[in-house]
Amino acid sequence: LFPYTTLFRSLVQALPVAGVRHMSINKEAGMDQNIHTAVVMLTDKSVYCLATVPLLEQVDMLVSDGEFEEALTLCGMIRGITKEERVRKLSDINLQYAVHLMGHGRFEDAERRFRSVRVRVAEVLRAVPELLPGSLSGPASTRQRSGSGQRTGSLNASSSAGARTRTTGIDDGEEGLSLAPLSLQHARRRDALAALGRVFEGFRDRALEDEHMLIDTALFKIYLEIDEVKLRLLLGDVNNAIVFEDAERALLKEDRQRDLVYLYKSRGEHDKALVLLHRLFLRKPSDSDTAGVLVEYLRDMPGSSWSLIQQYTRPVLKANPEEGVRVFLERGSSSSSTAGTSATDDELPADKVAQLVREAAPAYAIAVLEHLVTKCGTKDPSVHNGLIEEYLKQIYKERSQGGADASSGSTPTQRKLMALLENSHSYEPEKVLAKVPSNMLFDERALLLKRLGR
Repeated sequence: LFPYTTLFRSLVQALPVAGVRHMSINKEAGMDQNIHTAVVMLTDKSVYCLATVPLLEQVDMLVSDGEFEEALTLCGMIRGITKEERVRKLSDINLQYAVHLMGHGRFEDAERRFRSVRVRVAEVLRAVPELLPGSLSGPASTRQRSGSGQRTGSLNASSSAGARTRTTGIDDGEEGLSLAPLSLQHARRRDALAALGRVFEGFRDRALEDEHMLIDTALFKIYLEIDEVKLRLLLGDVNNAIVFEDAERALLKEDRQRDLVYLYKSRGEHDKALVLLHRLFLRKPSDSDTAGVLVEYLRDMPGSSWSLIQQYTRPVLKANPEEGVRVFLERGSSSSSTAGTSATDDELPADKVAQLVREAAPAYAIAVLEHLVTKCGTKDPSVHNGLIEEYLKQIYKERSQGGADASSGSTPTQRKLMALLENSHSYEPEKVLAKVPSNMLFDERALLLKRLGR
């Protein structure tokens, strides 16, 4: 029998047969305890025996023919099934309907259909296997599914009647719909991907625990092709569940090195990120933009990664010191810096920072050491001693260049030196006194002698 036709919301089926001389209707109980009906018709030349087709099978036949509205109507009228079975069946039909609409370029209608039903993410991805994680895509595996609804009902489905196939390697513990792969290789591919992106963004808000990986990896593949801004936001999210190997492989293939940095940073793969950024920096070491990306990454790293910070900051300090010192002067200013770490974990070893800057960028030593003392509040004696030494060097330089008389206390540097000597209790007076010449800076020497009780 051909599927029924719904007229006036009643089950009506018209079957034209000419020259019927006799017709009888037989009903008997089958082995499955259900009543089976057969219609026997006699014509002049033939005998017809028409067996009824279960309504659930008729629903699947309608779906396979693309008559989704008819299938939904019939499914809603069937009696003898539980509420859960009906909801599941309607959800299946709506999912296949959405895929059908997507395949025919009706993206807005498809989005609405996707949102109208509660479906597992894995079921949607069976229709778009190219968005699957690499470990789950690949050769299709098939399984037989017996019982009602044995004919597939998907767009361009090619499986035979009596079997349902699983078109991807997803194994979520239950049999899924047969959804033939949806081809996105057409002129409106970008529009199709954008629509799918909105669908998966909706899934992300209500995802089950085991669905985050599927959703985020699908969104990664979509954004990689159509939306760079959203891609970087997703990659930079420390809670993203993207399959790391898939993302790394895809970004390397596309030579998206900046995007790789976002991925590495969110996963704590700082060594990989810094190798990439350092390679970019070496190409144009004097370029502020190139150096700035590396500096901002180093600035936001946790204090526990000091060895990496030191390793990769040193060459920047030497080649572009103005950019390099930002690693320390702007530390903690970024909203994304060291998220999830405590203040103690975020602290850098002040003595080692001071030593690094004094060696690699001496012209900026005073600025960084002042920052460590006044802004960071370090009490490390070596840092306070070092700042005093840098002040003394600057005073000698000003004196040698014929500036104001250094002994008069009239220079800004001398005033800062005196303020530090008076207010700080972290420097070591005896070591500092040994650095001050006996023929100048008498007020400063007197203050140091007083501290020593002399």
